[in-house]
Amino acid sequence: MISRITRIAALAALAGALVVTAPSGAAEANGQGSSWTPYEQPDIDYAAGFRCEFAMHGEVLKDHEEFKDVALWPDGTVRTQLWRGALVIRWSNVETGESVVRDQSAKAVAEYGSDGALDKMTSMGGAFSAGVPEGGSPSKGVFIIDGKWSSIVIEDDGNRAITLGPRGTLENLCETLG
Repeated sequence: MISRITRIAALAALAGALVVTAPSGAAEANGQGSSWTPYEQPDIDYAAGFRCEFAMHGEVLKDHEEFKDVALWPDGTVRTQLWRGALVIRWSNVETGESVVRDQSAKAVAEYGSDGALDKMTSMGGAFSAGVPEGGSPSKGVFIIDGKWSSIVIEDDGNRAITLGPRGTLENLCETLG
């Protein structure tokens, strides 16, 4: 069984973060889900060339996120989580010092495979960020994905594909701060 820490690390990897704190709590054995669990997003750092041609830093300014397990695989591994809460990050080009603040407060659904790996994140309203590697779609970068039904899919090979909802928007912070 994949640990809860592994699932949270996979989710945080959307933004390229290294999880330094692990949420507590687990889904109830009766399959009725869990209570809301607070989550603390650590600051995010990308080395030059990893997502952008320059080094990028994401400083968490406001964080009141929480998640809830709502569906389990037969072995008890989390299948679906709901996420909600306020998240505001200042994204900076480390080389130039230029920065922007983005409100990434949202409600979202995270879907995990039976192996515990994050398969998909879908916005139910609001924005979230995701790092996309070379070969991903639409391109390599750090993206702010906004709009109901907008999502990112993590493929088995590690590539990521972003799909926008009917009124979704997409911002590549590498372009914004480049």
